[in-house]
Amino acid sequence: MVPKSLNKPRKLLLFKILLALFIVVNIFSFTRPFSEGKQLYFGKFLLVGLIFILITLGLLTGKKFVRISKATRNISLFFAIWLLFMIIGLFGGFYPISGGLVAFSYIILFLLAFILLPNYLNGENQKLEYKKIFFWSILVSIIASILWGFADSNSLYIVGERVRYQALFHNPNFLGLFSFLGVIVSVGVFALSGKKRYLFSVPFYLTLIYFSDSRAPFFGTIIFAIALFCLWLYSKIKIREERMLLRVLVFLLLLFVFIGGSFITYNCWEYFHEPSYLMNKFLSLRPFYWTRALDGLKNYDWLFGQGLGKEGFGAVSYDNFYLNTLIQTGLLGLFALLTFLLLVFHHLFKSFKNLLNNDYLHRAITASLAIFITIGVYSFFESVLFSLGSIVSIYLWTDIGFCINKKNHENRN
Repeated sequence: MVPKSLNKPRKLLLFKILLALFIVVNIFSFTRPFSEGKQLYFGKFLLVGLIFILITLGLLTGKKFVRISKATRNISLFFAIWLLFMIIGLFGGFYPISGGLVAFSYIILFLLAFILLPNYLNGENQKLEYKKIFFWSILVSIIASILWGFADSNSLYIVGERVRYQALFHNPNFLGLFSFLGVIVSVGVFALSGKKRYLFSVPFYLTLIYFSDSRAPFFGTIIFAIALFCLWLYSKIKIREERMLLRVLVFLLLLFVFIGGSFITYNCWEYFHEPSYLMNKFLSLRPFYWTRALDGLKNYDWLFGQGLGKEGFGAVSYDNFYLNTLIQTGLLGLFALLTFLLLVFHHLFKSFKNLLNNDYLHRAITASLAIFITIGVYSFFESVLFSLGSIVSIYLWTDIGFCINKKNHENRN
């Protein structure tokens, strides 16, 4: 019989193996050798299920009392309201089975992020080890995809005069997406560990984003840097000097508006007869698809939507999580989602302000808040905000779950 003292280390080792395997499988499911047959697509959901079962059994057999902070209870209430509108939409939807599976996956992700993982990994070292698994798994997977794709002429994606590097992935956007994830994970590990050596991978990822010529990851990285800078600036300015901070932020906002306006004016000079041409080209035709989605809303239930299970009115994804939510769950579902997100932001920002005098915890919550802001904006152009099959979403919400429950564990200790 295995001593109880050895059970927990073995369970944690198994958890780390399953998590690393899930990340690798998730990344390689978007590569050319595995994307067409979808050999790995269902594998990543199977691995998430095994992780969910392992953590649940670990908490039950360890006879741990599952503690839920007050902030988590508040957030759970508004998540339940959002979930309620998803379920209501299923009754009038065309795809109740697939929609039900989507809603079920949302529940699993929420439980993992806000309840199970924060109680299963309730030590700072365990949380750091969790993030390190993401750090090394992403780095190794991307390097392997580059080495594997060296002998493949399809590593270059050429459309007209535009040449984009995609390594082994079947689309350059996925190389850009996972490189962007590598950037925010590297910063997150640095913030929690305080060791600058984990930033060595950032130039590597930025180089890949540049050669992939993927706009969303490029602008996502810029937004992430701006969010970090603004939060750092806020933490350095005393409360009585908040007016000065406001002036600085207004100045930065006006500066960005001026630069953006100048850029658009310069480019529209050539296409002055059709200004929308530039915007569609700049955003990879996304405004065209968004407009098409809204124009196609005939006999549409604006309150409850068309139901989960289908993003738009065709086979095309509109690459906008908020628009997808509007189409699927209506105005009520979108309002519930935005309320849920605002409440999460409120608790994160409250922790950010309360931990100004604690360098270690403040550094970690700053990175988490910047990641949340960045993914929130990023999801206007990629549908990655809340998905059990996306490691971007899983990393985001598990990171937030750790932060929201941190105060609860500190008070208990």
